Amino acid sequence: MADEPSIAFQKSIVNTGLNSAVLLAFLVGAYTVIHFGTLYLYMTRKAPQRLLVAGAMSALWILAMMLLGSIWFGVNWCIVVQGATREDIVRCSPPAWIALIQDLAEFPIVVIADVLLIWRCFNVWDKSLRATAIPLFLMLAEIGTFLAALIAISVDKFKPNSKQATVYNSLLAAAFFLSFASTLVTTVLIGYRIWSLTRHRTTPMGRYKHIFEILVQSSAVYALAMLAQAIQGFLPESFAFKYPLREWALQTYMVNVVYPIACIAPTIMVARVALLDSDNMHTSTTRVLSDLQFQLGSTRLDDTRTRLDTAEVELENLDGLDTREKGLTT
Repeated sequence: MADEPSIAFQKSIVNTGLNSAVLLAFLVGAYTVIHFGTLYLYMTRKAPQRLLVAGAMSALWILAMMLLGSIWFGVNWCIVVQGATREDIVRCSPPAWIALIQDLAEFPIVVIADVLLIWRCFNVWDKSLRATAIPLFLMLAEIGTFLAALIAISVDKFKPNSKQATVYNSLLAAAFFLSFASTLVTTVLIGYRIWSLTRHRTTPMGRYKHIFEILVQSSAVYALAMLAQAIQGFLPESFAFKYPLREWALQTYMVNVVYPIACIAPTIMVARVALLDSDNMHTSTTRVLSDLQFQLGSTRLDDTRTRLDTAEVELENLDGLDTREKGLTT
């Protein structure tokens, strides 16, 4: 056949699809360990708003499992069910409902990750709505764009023509760009707040810890992931025609890496916040005990001084009495 893909092309497509799915499974497995560890930590430390945050984290994990299940089912469908030959695997398209499940998992993952990040910014800035106004506005625009993309792709039962696919890809790229903008603004706000509160640390170790705190609590890695996803969405169509294998590999690996990062980064941030709250509570308790010990020591010192003063008075009285007795005897 004249339009039959080359053997090298077929192998590259199959290799990318299979290896990216394995990578996704590995990342989701690592995320599962982090998720349940953070959930246990957050619930046992009695952190503020723990039920709300724990619910968001649990929803994030469920969506990650949905994404893994849909992608793994698609790989199994094309290789095991429809893959009589390598060419059949390359030309295979999973059922439309698989694409629906994947979209319903991907979009909320980004939104919930942004919500957790904005929640952290809200608390870092002493619950100031003014500080989070811009990220909230960008997040609402992002949600609307995601919904528009979902409607655009579902018009023709998730089998769009080229024009509908172009509209869908443009909306998706715009949504990821809005997510990146929201994440960037929130990251900068959190980082600036932490820097302004801890900039008096001058030791080298303090500087490194300072940088680490900013990177972890602001989920800077997540911001970079959203930037990469936004750039990938705005690649021109000529790139796909000129480098089809590279475009396919970039798109496939990006999906299977960005979404686990969108789950892992906010979860690590929540874990760090729980540890900070616990440390603050421990510090406050230590200060109270120290104050009590200091007050107790001061009380004991005052009692000792009082007893000494009383003894001195008694000695003076005894000296006066002895003097009078000597005078009478004389």
